[in-house]
Amino acid sequence: MKKIFTVLIVALFFATVPLAVQAADYKVMEAKTAALQNQGLVQIQQVEYNYAAVFAYADTANEWWCGLAVTSLNAGDNDFMIGAFDSTGAAIASGEFTLAENAQMVDLIQNFMDVGTIDGRISIAIFASGSFMADRFQGNDQGGFGEIEKEGVLY
Repeated sequence: MKKIFTVLIVALFFATVPLAVQAADYKVMEAKTAALQNQGLVQIQQVEYNYAAVFAYADTANEWWCGLAVTSLNAGDNDFMIGAFDSTGAAIASGEFTLAENAQMVDLIQNFMDVGTIDGRISIAIFASGSFMADRFQGNDQGGFGEIEKEGVLY
């Protein structure tokens, strides 16, 4: 099922769940989009995102850092939108980028963002126009490290 979002730079939350719950989540996303527009954190442009992945937890507080590796599996260019949410579910940062076929972007999570700032515990939502894989890396200078890999799910 393809949905057309009318935002290019906006943070949204969308989980891979049954359709009835997705419909409710879509209404929440619309409300968050409106809130971001009111705060001036959105640039409107019609873009079609067909794939999504959500990382429910990441931490950038104190000595912790969080990184992402996003790889396009799409034939041709792949447009991405990424959003970060604080522990209350409020959108705090967002960004957009385009990757060529089989290209990869690897960086700290804050370097993916064009608008807003990240500090503390967050969740991350990634939307794309085509197929992709994403890895979330979490670590600190004392040797703590973790990694989660997700494939963008068609929705």
